[in-house]
Amino acid sequence: MWLFLSALLVLVATEFGVCPSAEAIVLNPSGHIARHPRCTDVRIEDATKMAEVVVSGKVVKLMQDEAHSTNQLRMLKGEIEIKRVFKGEEVVDKMADIVPGRLRAHKMVMVEGFGDPVICHNSVKERDTKIFLLKPNGNGELKLNSSVVTLNLRNLDYVDAVVHSEYPKI
Repeated sequence: MWLFLSALLVLVATEFGVCPSAEAIVLNPSGHIARHPRCTDVRIEDATKMAEVVVSGKVVKLMQDEAHSTNQLRMLKGEIEIKRVFKGEEVVDKMADIVPGRLRAHKMVMVEGFGDPVICHNSVKERDTKIFLLKPNGNGELKLNSSVVTLNLRNLDYVDAVVHSEYPKI
């Protein structure tokens, strides 16, 4: 009963924005669901400046990240089809696989860090298109540097302005 109520509370809190995100939820040793205390978020300006790579892209495939998952934490990595590179073009070119397409070739990169309790908003599904702030992980893949950003026109313009140091204060 307690586990059901805890899960319901987490679901309601996540839905209404009280809790940073579902991916900041982990099982504690007693099996109860609890928000991870290390989940912190930074302003998008700071996150963009800290990231070596900033791209928009579509999640093509998600898979379990066996190297970083534990019994209490399920980490995922995803194959991302790059739509636009805001920052780090040379890093993307070095790490991306070029996949032929109907109209044009696509750059594909592997990104790890989905489900990382330190990053608050990192939940994605296959076919989601988002803005990703990344850094190289040293294994030929990229790693989430901070929360995944919802893709909309305002965020696209804002991230572009931040990368080019023209961002307005909002």
